[in-house]
Amino acid sequence: MEDTNPNQIQKTLREKLGTPITQRTDVENEILGRLRYFHEWYKKRDESKAEEFVKELMVQQIQIIGTNGVYQGDDEWFSGYEAAIKLVQSDWKYWGDLTLYLQHAQIDVEENSGWATVFGTMTLDPDKAEYMKFEASKSRVLKKIKETAETQNKDSTLALHKIIKESITILHQYQQENVFVWPLRISFGFVKRSNKWWMKQMHFSYPSKGFPSVRL
Repeated sequence: MEDTNPNQIQKTLREKLGTPITQRTDVENEILGRLRYFHEWYKKRDESKAEEFVKELMVQQIQIIGTNGVYQGDDEWFSGYEAAIKLVQSDWKYWGDLTLYLQHAQIDVEENSGWATVFGTMTLDPDKAEYMKFEASKSRVLKKIKETAETQNKDSTLALHKIIKESITILHQYQQENVFVWPLRISFGFVKRSNKWWMKQMHFSYPSKGFPSVRL
């Protein structure tokens, strides 16, 4: 989704997502209601209510894989209320505006287990987020460049390529539209307990093409 013009993005989404799903079973609608609850709270972004949100929606041993999780137990790949609350607070404080296209959500149910996959967008206006303004991003890149240049055991040619890549990337991104829009996929796992559907698993991911963004 390289074109960041809002009108073109909406046109593209209508074409790609197709016709909304209007016919659902009662059980599917129950799960859809829980997804709406998730979406509404991500719209409100009240950090003081993060614990209330997590405990109302998720099981105690909730499993979450965020977009920054590479290894289990590392950064945004974790389990449990405490870590989930911290992630939610961070999302609500630093993330952009989340929009989930719930009318297109794919929901499957088998006895007391359920699954849902949802397409969404995360929109961030750099002018409204200090850490995403051009000057802030340039400062972070210059810091990375300094660290790369000062790393003694790094091949000099590889270091120069990395410095060029970091510089070109930041300049290219800020030469486009002012607002960043990331396509986002989220999958949810549900379990039914005490006649209520609870989130047991969440996985956030961005689509990636070409070379791997992370190498081991």
